Amino acid sequence: MLALLYNECYDFTRNALSKWVGANVKIMGCILMNWSIVFNVLLVILAIVLGVLYYFGQELEKRQVETQATIDAAKQVVTLMAIDKKKMKIKEAGLPAIVYEQTP
Repeated sequence: MLALLYNECYDFTRNALSKWVGANVKIMGCILMNWSIVFNVLLVILAIVLGVLYYFGQELEKRQVETQATIDAAKQVVTLMAIDKKKMKIKEAGLPAIVYEQTP
């Protein structure tokens, strides 16, 4: 399609080359027409892509809300005991006597 437009513009401007000022105006107008068509097509494609992304974003947001409700319903309180990792002698650690006997 763009090649067809380019050929039409070329024929249009070639016929106008007898008048120098008119030829320049028509060449520039033809180039602008081609770029405006390309720009409009890209703009339409961009609008379609953004619309599709918006739609899928809404669907994913609905799923996330449902999943978060399931997570909140399954929450449990857990008591966690943190173990201090400092190095001590076995005698100072306060471990049961059986541990002392098994330690080399």
